[in-house]
Parts: sequence; C-alpha cells; structure tokens
Amino acid sequence: MRARLATTSCGLIAGWVVAASPPSAASAEDEGPAPVASMTAVFGGDTQFGRYERGRLKRHSSDTPLDGIADLFAGADLAFVNLENPVSDLDAEDLVSSPHPAHYTYRLRAPTKVLAGLAQIGIKVVSTANNHAADLGRDGLAMTAAALREAGLAQVGIAAEHAPVGPVEVAAAGGLFELFGATTFVNRPLDRDAPLALLSLDQIEAELAAKIGALRRAQPEALIIVSLHWGIEGAGSPRARHVRVAHALVDAGANAVVGHHAHVLQPIEIYKQGVIFYSLGNLLFDLPEVESRRSAVARVRWQHQAGGWQVDEVSLEAIERDPESPGPRHATPTEARRLLRRIIAESKQRFATELELEASHARWRRGAN
Repeated sequence: MRARLATTSCGLIAGWVVAASPPSAASAEDEGPAPVASMTAVFGGDTQFGRYERGRLKRHSSDTPLDGIADLFAGADLAFVNLENPVSDLDAEDLVSSPHPAHYTYRLRAPTKVLAGLAQIGIKVVSTANNHAADLGRDGLAMTAAALREAGLAQVGIAAEHAPVGPVEVAAAGGLFELFGATTFVNRPLDRDAPLALLSLDQIEAELAAKIGALRRAQPEALIIVSLHWGIEGAGSPRARHVRVAHALVDAGANAVVGHHAHVLQPIEIYKQGVIFYSLGNLLFDLPEVESRRSAVARVRWQHQAGGWQVDEVSLEAIERDPESPGPRHATPTEARRLLRRIIAESKQRFATELELEASHARWRRGAN
C-alpha cells in the first residue's frame, strides 16, 4: 500500500488516502488530475531541533526557529526537509528500546510541538530516513511516524501506511508527486525487520531504481522525488560512486534526487530530465563549524511538455545561521557570493551545469546558456 497526502489548491492538508501501489492498469480516474503547465517544489537540507548533552536534552531557544526563512517555502506545490531527529515527548531513558548512554556519542530528539512550526511555514513532507532515525531505538521510530501523522505531515523513511522506502504520494492542485527515501547507514544497530528504509548504495542503484522504473511506467505523469541520506560528512563534493547512483535513479525515471548528510552544500547537476542536489547542507543544525552554518534552500520549477516533465528553472537561495541564533536567516549578498561562487564553479566544471549568481541566489534556467 502507499500513503497519499492530498492538498487543497491553497496548499493546505486535506487528508490522507491509502491507495494500492503501483496499479497494474491505470484508468484516467486512477491517474488523478491532469498535470498543469508547471509545478514547483522547495527542498531544505538537514533539520534538527535538539540533542542530548550530558544526559539532558538541549533544544533551540525557539519552537519555530525557521520563521526567518519561511518565505522561501511559500507558494510551492511541495515543500520538503530532511527531519534528522526522532520525535517524542518521552525522554530517551523512558524508552525501553533506546540505546544505553554507553553505546552512543551523539543522540538527537525533538518534542512533538516543533512539528507545528514546520507545518506553519508550508512543509508538507519530510524524510525520516537518516543516520539519527534510530537514536531512540525502535520505539522512537514508531513514535516519530505517529507524531508526524498527528501533525498532518507526510513522511518517507519509516513504515506506516506504506513501505519504509515509499512511495508516498502527495497530490497538489493539478499534479502529483511520488516520494521515495532511504539512508545508507544508521548510528545505532537495528533488527533486520526494523521499519526503516536502510539501503546500501548497491541496493539503491539496483532495487530502488527498479521500483522507480515500475512507478514511472504506472504513473507517467507523476513527479518522482528521491531523498537520499548518504555521502561523507564535511565533503564539499560528491564521490564518483554517488554520481553514478544518482544518474541511475534519474535514468529509471526520477525527476529529482535530493541528497543530505554531508552538512555542507555541494554542487548540483542537471541530468537528462532531472535535477540532482548531491547535498543541500544544513537547514537547521547546531553544528558550530562555519561551513555547516551556511547553506541554501533549493527551488525547482518543472514545465510539462509532450515528453513529460522537464526541469525549467532551479534556484539556490543562500541562508546563514549566526552562532547564537535559534535559526537561519537570509544571507546577505556578500555572504551569498562567498558560499555560492564555489557551487557555481564546481557545478559547471564537473557537471556542465551553469548557474548564474543573482543577488543572494544562484539560478539555472533552461535555454539560458
């Protein structure tokens, strides 16, 4: 089965529908609304609301630390972030399945009330497939999925009405998104049958690509988004292996691959009908390093043509978090140039993707180069 999140024309959550996935034979009614001329999605990177230090939960000083960049998510048919902490109002020590303190170095948790802030700025779906997903053990996985459902947020990564890896269907006005998600590792050991989308790169390249291909044949008009928690922390550019895997997913039918975990922004690539963000860095994270406090929010617009959806425009809006601030803000033009010049240069040199610097953002337009 696959979970479906329906939204109204204003982008508000209308309710959940459970549909068989994928259909063996799709009628006009089964395929949903006919696609509109264009669709827009906004993607944010690693998002973390609290961590344990010396046995106590340390949180951001605000329950809504993303308010300073809320406008970046406005007006999108889909808004997405990687939610990199379990969500529970129970302390870690109250959960039977939570690992003993001697068995971890880093452990994250967020109280349920922060989810309202995500929904408030327009986030519709999050990835829960990341290395911190199991920080509160198996109980934490179940609590996270339940809390997100209660808040009206869709998630991909933990089994619920759908398989852990997805697809999760998000219906917007006039179009349809299908989301997959996986992480290549977790910090805490899990049972083999744990309800988390944990896949190796080999499995992503073969098994996940096959799922995407099957869905593309069943849903030719859908926009397929793949979220991957992968790569090397602190690496400014992806390894050749990750590039190959991302290409395989687009070859199979994905329209966007959204990477995270490196905690720094990496170059992007326009590849065939898709766009690949190898790492979007941090949207909200308490890491102290300067580069981990500088990142971007990505906005993609697709145009529908006879052959399907084509990427029409991509922008990276630079953001920055000050050391003592609870959340990120818009980068100044000077700060944006400092961050984005490297991304522009590497995207062009390595991936032949030419971005132009405009004020505090970098932009790619089809046919502009």
